[in-house]
Amino acid sequence: MKGEIKMEREAAVNASAGRTAKFTAAAVELGNYLNSLNLSACEYSQLCELIIKQVNAGEADAFLYGISVGHALALDADRKTAVN
Repeated sequence: MKGEIKMEREAAVNASAGRTAKFTAAAVELGNYLNSLNLSACEYSQLCELIIKQVNAGEADAFLYGISVGHALALDADRKTAVN
C-alpha cells in the first residue's frame, strides 16, 4: 500500500512527464554548457532565472495556442455537424 502512495506522489511531481528524449538531450546539453561557463554564483543564478522565464513564457504561449486551435477545430466540427 505504501508503494502505491509513493507511485502516486512520484507521478504528481514528475517534471519530465510528456517530455521527449530530444527535450532531455537539449536540457542536458544546456546544463553542461552552463556548467562550463566561468560565472559567479550571482551571474549563474540570474542566467538560470532568465532561461526559466523564457521557457515558461514559451510553454504558456504554446499551451494557449494549442487550446485555441483545438477550440476552433471543435467549433468547426460542430458547425459542419449542424449543417449536415
